[in-house]
Amino acid sequence: MINADENTNKIIFDQYKCVRTDYLYAECRKCADICPENSFYFKKEKLILNSQTCTGCAACIGGCPSEALNIEAFDENQYILKFAKSSSTLISCKNDSPCLAVFDEHHFISAAMLKNENIECDLTNCDSCEYKNAKEIKELLKERVRNSNLFLSEIGFIKKISQEPKEAVNERRGFFRKLTQIAVSQTIVEKPKISGVNPTKTQIPIKKTILKNRIKDYLESSELQTISSGYGVVFEKSVDEAKCTNCGDCASFCPIGAFYMDSSKEKLFFQSSKCVGCGICMQVCKTSAIEKKQEINLFDFANDSEILMVSHPLKVCKKCKLAFYAKEEETRCPHCVIMEN
Repeated sequence: MINADENTNKIIFDQYKCVRTDYLYAECRKCADICPENSFYFKKEKLILNSQTCTGCAACIGGCPSEALNIEAFDENQYILKFAKSSSTLISCKNDSPCLAVFDEHHFISAAMLKNENIECDLTNCDSCEYKNAKEIKELLKERVRNSNLFLSEIGFIKKISQEPKEAVNERRGFFRKLTQIAVSQTIVEKPKISGVNPTKTQIPIKKTILKNRIKDYLESSELQTISSGYGVVFEKSVDEAKCTNCGDCASFCPIGAFYMDSSKEKLFFQSSKCVGCGICMQVCKTSAIEKKQEINLFDFANDSEILMVSHPLKVCKKCKLAFYAKEEETRCPHCVIMEN
């Protein structure tokens, strides 16, 4: 284990990217659940990272849906792009990566598709790992590898990810030095400087963009349109127009802007390419109009399709003569309907 006091091994928590910042009662607690030192805790429903107890293992990073966590000495997205161009097919914490929980399904799927080879994900080291919850981390990684293989299988991609390497790596081989080299290498994209109350609205997780672009390339030579599940990487929603009141809460609270309304506030749109599956939209919807779809349209995901969910045009109430956002058959505003009943 590398000493957490080393500046290059410091875990950085960007609270503005955390989905719990956009909605106080969001249910996401993946980082807290996986941390072997219980360094994450909640104070007044806000997530706090205790840097004094954090060991910098990086096990929390992969599960964060919005990439609010990172480690200074290691860029997991840059690693995947470099790995795809290397001659190696082995991903191991004994080689040039911290705890493999730094990766999730996005990274594993992208690595296999970019490299177009079978990949070996070395989970054998979990059995001798000194982290307190090594067994739980191993089970989590097995689930991520399993989901990745299911996704690859369903889209017809023949390369897979194995959990047992052909030849396990037994030495660190300059682990810390390699992490530092990766950290100072050219970055994937220049992160935009965004001003305003909510800078996360335009910051789509890089891991999602990498995967989206690879799937888009793959679909150009495939007739595939839909798959039966998103397997933790692609999320699609449906909105019941009969239940929707056009309140706009889903668009206001969505941390990435997957739900948004047009300038007239009459139409609600959704982009699956942005959705991180945090579930906040379903939590804030007072009428339970939003549901998670099981069947996923990969074409919409890969092409950033803007899907019109509902349309409530602005009408004038026949009773009070005030404007309101109406469903197609409505002629009176909700207030007048309540008063008359």
